[in-house]
Amino acid sequence: MFETDFTFEVDISSLLPLFGRRFAKLLESERYAHTIEQAVSDFTALVSPVLLWSRYRIESFRERSVILSNGIEIGGGPVVQVIECAEEVIAGICSIGNEVEKRSKEALKNGKSIYSLLLDALGSWGVDSIKEQFYCGIQQDLKQNEGFRTSTLLSPGESEWDISEQGTIYRLLEENPPDFGMTITESNMLVPLKSLSFLFGTGRNKMGSEKESSCAFCTMGKTCRYRALRK
Repeated sequence: MFETDFTFEVDISSLLPLFGRRFAKLLESERYAHTIEQAVSDFTALVSPVLLWSRYRIESFRERSVILSNGIEIGGGPVVQVIECAEEVIAGICSIGNEVEKRSKEALKNGKSIYSLLLDALGSWGVDSIKEQFYCGIQQDLKQNEGFRTSTLLSPGESEWDISEQGTIYRLLEENPPDFGMTITESNMLVPLKSLSFLFGTGRNKMGSEKESSCAFCTMGKTCRYRALRK
């Protein structure tokens, strides 16, 4: 399924943890009020959200992976631990498009480093926001319409789940429209840069991890700036 209906309510004060302590303090200065306003305005104008997702029935569980009904094997890291006892997995990829990144790079070349950093951070927050909006919405739909539970959501590269599995998720979704705006490199990095992939389990049975944040399985621990936004 292909979705583009996402909203972005930017509150810079709540996003300050993304910038690091020194830079956040700098941004609190009245001197940069106009720069912040401009970055937020441009982000809102340039962002082009897109999310592609699908459901796959689980055929069987292995020690560290699952076999889907289409024969594809996916897993590694904490995947089996998290989605244990699920009946299906939902996999997806999302992006904010490439215009925000392009504007940020142009600004940096022109010496507008503060504006560039702001726009880049807003882009990272934006793609994470797409994922979270989708996850919250589908959790409610699955519970209300099917009585299904959902596991914690995981993304390749954010935990011990290797980034190579991003390629597996991308290939799972290749049957969808070819013009959805994302490609993948040989090293399994999504393009545009401000893109990510995800997977979680769903079904009637209690799963290995349901109410924990994905932060619980992330190897970055307390050093991750996004952790403060997901409390």
